[in-house]
Amino acid sequence: MIIRFFILSFVFLLCVAPLHTRADASSAARLSPVIARALSYERTLPSRAGGSLDILILHAANNASSQGEAAAFARGLGALSRSTVQGLPMRATVAPYSTGAIETGAANGVDVVVVCSGLDSSLSALTTTTRRRRLLTVGVERQHAVNATTLAVLMEDGRAKIIVNLAHARAEGVELSSQLLRLAEVL
Repeated sequence: MIIRFFILSFVFLLCVAPLHTRADASSAARLSPVIARALSYERTLPSRAGGSLDILILHAANNASSQGEAAAFARGLGALSRSTVQGLPMRATVAPYSTGAIETGAANGVDVVVVCSGLDSSLSALTTTTRRRRLLTVGVERQHAVNATTLAVLMEDGRAKIIVNLAHARAEGVELSSQLLRLAEVL
């Protein structure tokens, strides 16, 4: 009887406790301002961006969860369109991932690429393109920052969290202020 109680308690905790750390469509509204705030600590942004801060949100083409996440981030960042980051107005667009989408975005002035879930198998090709084009990348899962992106913005234990990978930042030509590094988990 006691063993059954502990097993049921353990199963309950597994169902209730957060099993992974990532953003999702429901947390995008809370995380969009965190992305904007994190971008305000990028020192080269005013010289890299044109007259506006253009953000490309990439999702996996045949993945409804990834598409929903991208749409939610677009709504969240769109709600901030009257705000500025380092004096730059923000604009966000959504596209299914392809290297062509990144190239087109870069040619049209994209400065930041947000990588939604569902793109794990494409991270290497994605970052090859973004690094060549010197675009700052923001992931929405811890593994994104570990494996590919400069930043990851996600929910962890019910709170927004920023993760910074300095090696990836150097590869993208990004210079982050020490203020952000104090606020974030640094890899």
